Amino acid sequence: MPRVSEQYRLAKRDHILAAARTCFARNGFHQTSMTDLLAEADMSAGAFYGYFKSKNEVITAIAEQVMDAFASEVATLLAETPAPGIDDVMIRMLGVVDHLAPTYGKLGLQVWGEAQRNNELAHIARERMLVFQEVLGGLAARAQADGQLPADVDAATAGKLVLAVLLGYLVQRLVVGDMNSQQLGATIAALSVPLASGGVARS
Repeated sequence: MPRVSEQYRLAKRDHILAAARTCFARNGFHQTSMTDLLAEADMSAGAFYGYFKSKNEVITAIAEQVMDAFASEVATLLAETPAPGIDDVMIRMLGVVDHLAPTYGKLGLQVWGEAQRNNELAHIARERMLVFQEVLGGLAARAQADGQLPADVDAATAGKLVLAVLLGYLVQRLVVGDMNSQQLGATIAALSVPLASGGVARS
């Protein structure tokens, strides 16, 4: 019997993960059984276990996909020249959150919740968060070098602030449901004017 190609294996693995994302987004990690996964992927148990040893292994792979989906969007911004301003980054990333929220966003909340009891997921989440902070801090540093941010602003802290806003927006969008990225983006732009000039708006 001929050996399957690596391309075939990767495609089959992606197929399983796509099925798992559908199941997990619909019913959550713990309410999804192996029977559910096998049915969604339309695979036998023997075929499935040729790619993943357990449901937990699938969850770990999904967690990496979720975090990497956001990271790839940030990397696109990092590659731009000149560097976009922090307000522009936040406004555009809010749009990314809107796009990813129904799928990867919902899974992201589950990953962060599960990370409180699963050390492997906690490690993945922490490492990816640190990467996000570093990348966004790098964007802030480039914007600072271009004169878009005051020299006394700590770029690393600015990166953490951007990430905090984005994650907070995702949580409120999914839990509360009354968030509007365009309105929030307009407010961010309005607030950035006094900040960029080094002052603070006062009534």
